Amino acid sequence: MKQLASNMVEILNKQGVKILISYDTPVAGFDIHRRPFVTEAWYSRTTTRHIHKYFNKFNTIDSDPVRCTVDKIYGFYNGEENVA
Repeated sequence: MKQLASNMVEILNKQGVKILISYDTPVAGFDIHRRPFVTEAWYSRTTTRHIHKYFNKFNTIDSDPVRCTVDKIYGFYNGEENVA
């Protein structure tokens, strides 16, 4: 687990997926092929700022993040999803 800022951490799951946790909610990250993904759900202005900060300050991305359901991101978080 890597603390990025207040209430903002990045974890690496057992498959190598990087996941941004804003407060206690997984909301964005990178799959095993370094493709960015982001939740399609809206949580708060602060979480939205965390997502933008994550992609713009802590990581450089070449393409727009793929929008994912919250269930899929929780699957990444728990190592249950087969990341393609």
